[in-house]
Amino acid sequence: MRAFFAAAAAVFAFELVLPPALLSVVRKPFDYFTFNAWLAELPGYLVSGAIPWQSKLEFLPNLALFWVTADSPYGVDWGFAVTVSDFLRYLLLSLLFGLYFALVFWCRDRTTVLGAKIGRRSGASGVLGACLAFPREDAR
Repeated sequence: MRAFFAAAAAVFAFELVLPPALLSVVRKPFDYFTFNAWLAELPGYLVSGAIPWQSKLEFLPNLALFWVTADSPYGVDWGFAVTVSDFLRYLLLSLLFGLYFALVFWCRDRTTVLGAKIGRRSGASGVLGACLAFPREDAR
């Protein structure tokens, strides 16, 4: 379970931090970081009856949660924004990576408990084979 949460948290942080960090190194250091000030008004907007649900559902995926920018003399040099749909995609991908690493560690522990050294000799294919109970060629 620790492998799941550690991998998911690492991938999630990596997806949020790497693009602005890389752009700051390669292009220009960022000048501005902010969360969307309108986020405090979001619950009231969602429960208000004046606006139909269809327009709320169309608006919500494109709502920017935060952004990072670097200015230049001619305007914005580069920018990185995370919308609600980006955030959910990052979260889903992080959970999938967490599940993958949790399964890899579980299979590795399972193969060492059973006495098989498939994971050490064959890499990821050996771990997958051990999880699915494929027989080894030399075990026949």
